[in-house]
Amino acid sequence: MEPDAILLQVPRQPFLGWLNSIASFKAAGIGDIVMTFHAGQLSLLSEWGQTGMTYEGAFNGTLRISGKSLAALASRHQQLAQLPMPLKLCLEPELGNLSLEAGGVKCVITQAPGAGAPGKPPPLKTSGGSVRFTLSATGLEQLLKQIFPRVPAKNAMLCITAMNGKLLLQSGANEAEGPADTKGQGQVTLSAKTFRKVLDTYHGTPTLELEASSEGLKLNAFKMPVSSWNATPSLLRGV
Repeated sequence: MEPDAILLQVPRQPFLGWLNSIASFKAAGIGDIVMTFHAGQLSLLSEWGQTGMTYEGAFNGTLRISGKSLAALASRHQQLAQLPMPLKLCLEPELGNLSLEAGGVKCVITQAPGAGAPGKPPPLKTSGGSVRFTLSATGLEQLLKQIFPRVPAKNAMLCITAMNGKLLLQSGANEAEGPADTKGQGQVTLSAKTFRKVLDTYHGTPTLELEASSEGLKLNAFKMPVSSWNATPSLLRGV
């Protein structure tokens, strides 16, 4: 560790949960990850989403890490996410290195006392229509568990249909339906495993706001790629 290394602490589960969720978008291309530290508030931003949390330590500035490096970093920490103590970060500005407990990655570190938080991801484009729906994290988790009692297989796909105050989740012959506050109608298909990882980071959240269109699916601050979009769906079984 270099003499001017900077030690910081962040909440373990929110930080590692976000990294692992973003890393699951590797196949779709995740670009760079930007971490902005300012006055005890940490903002994490990627092409697919943004989140925030507190941090402890004497540092104001930004870190920029490649998506490829982030995926490698996250994979080393999957078994450490449930530990109760805070996660320690070590920044080495001269070496351009971010170290956690299970290794480190190269990054660009910029110290800027006046650094502000980055902007939110741009809204989804609405060409071809869109649908918005809200429900609790617990409600969505219960629907998903009816279809996938355990972690979905890597190649499992999830079809989400929202319309007329109802939400229908389908995967193969398995399906689950529940109430939701819907505005508009639509249906998207996406990776079930990716969706599950993102949803896990919002466990206990009172209200989830989702928006789906041909450009992707937004779950609160996350934006996920989708494999298909249908602006005129049906809630009929087996569709």
